[in-house]
Amino acid sequence: MGAAAIFAIVGGQINDRFGRKPSTLIASAIFALGAILLAASQSSVMLLIGRFILGIGIGKTSNSHPNTPHSSVTRGLNGECVSQFDTPPTLILNV
Repeated sequence: MGAAAIFAIVGGQINDRFGRKPSTLIASAIFALGAILLAASQSSVMLLIGRFILGIGIGKTSNSHPNTPHSSVTRGLNGECVSQFDTPPTLILNV
């Protein structure tokens, strides 16, 4: 979670410098690398490194994509729709 938090903050600067599409492709490649490392891990250290790399990909992607509920509803419903869109995955990850 630490890597995701750090790269969620840094991700905006990366988006500004390279654009959203290249940033999202890079984040996807980082995420895939972490997933492959998790699948091939043989020790707890490899698992931790893979989770860290996944956190980098998740944190970077978290501010690269638009929130589709936000862009498809009226101004008065933005907060409700975005929170309903983002809350279930967050709850599942924390359970």
